[in-house]
Amino acid sequence: MLDPEVRILVAEDDADWQSDLRTVLEGAGFTVESVTTYDTAIAGLQASDIALAVVDMSLKPGDAGNVDGIRILHWLAEQERSTPAILISAYATNVDMLTPTIRQLRCNIAGVMLKREWSDREFLCLVRGVLGLPQDEPPHVKLPRSWRPARPPRSKQANGFDVLVVEDDWAWQEDFKEELAAEGYAVTVVASYAKALSQLKRGLFDVAVVDFRLAGLDQGNIDGYRLLSDLQKAGIPAIVVSGLPRPELMRGALREHDVYYTFSKADWKWAKFKEEVRSAAEAGIGDEKLASLSPTEYRIVKAMCQGIASDRDLANHLGLKEHRVRDMVYNILKKLGLSSRAEIAPYVFRTRQAWKTLGAPDEMRQHPDR
Repeated sequence: MLDPEVRILVAEDDADWQSDLRTVLEGAGFTVESVTTYDTAIAGLQASDIALAVVDMSLKPGDAGNVDGIRILHWLAEQERSTPAILISAYATNVDMLTPTIRQLRCNIAGVMLKREWSDREFLCLVRGVLGLPQDEPPHVKLPRSWRPARPPRSKQANGFDVLVVEDDWAWQEDFKEELAAEGYAVTVVASYAKALSQLKRGLFDVAVVDFRLAGLDQGNIDGYRLLSDLQKAGIPAIVVSGLPRPELMRGALREHDVYYTFSKADWKWAKFKEEVRSAAEAGIGDEKLASLSPTEYRIVKAMCQGIASDRDLANHLGLKEHRVRDMVYNILKKLGLSSRAEIAPYVFRTRQAWKTLGAPDEMRQHPDR
């Protein structure tokens, strides 16, 4: 048993699944309280200090239309204390079937697992991750996997742009990653203000997609809004999204932080979103000569701004052939009107001064070609 004791409530009506879940969780040292109905689940949540709820969507045997598990999640969302929950389901064939329901809950759903694709190891990894506990698996194991079933790849060729997505809702995180990657963007996703600042100090981003609220059920949280001033200093165009529209903040963001565009999750249009992301990324370059570079040439330039200078290092970093990097650097110099590769990073930093402050290392590591 863990010390201190960590209590998990399992709401599951199937006796076999209830037994299996108890065995797995207790074997990992957790204390398990099992219930089979909505009423007993609420009673258990009220009576005990529950760290995590594992909830089956249907709590009536054989009734695919029963959503008592969803009712439990609604109840959790209304409580002052935010108890995270893992939703499990035997009736959904993929996570996409559950996504519309999940988005309407506005509660702290930490993940979704389908019984038809069950893995005890991945379940335990999710549980430990939600509770902030170390993983017992050896480091070579690829954990945890995405909770969305794998889909056929449909990515376009890389377009050279890097997008920072700051979003705490796991379902929206998955959608942003998939939709933007499909358009050729390199996507980095973080869930908090602190992690976003950390990424700004280590990467050169062309556009940021920022949710206003970054703290689960905390209706007053506006960490995303706080981040806008940092993005403005960095010269990175920001697109603001919000599931809880607050007109005064939207107006303030546009007025004070030069936000490129705002979107409401309640009236979402992917085509318009992708159009504005592309427009923001291109506008952020801010220089006709830089804008004339091909996507791969632009990636090389950004890598050089991060201190990766030799053809060999650039080739390894970008997955290109060394001779191709050499040819492209020659083309870059011609397009930018420069005479040596040592001039490339200073030229970019003159155009995007904040990248030099937040993105690049203190000292540029210049190496002669090997």
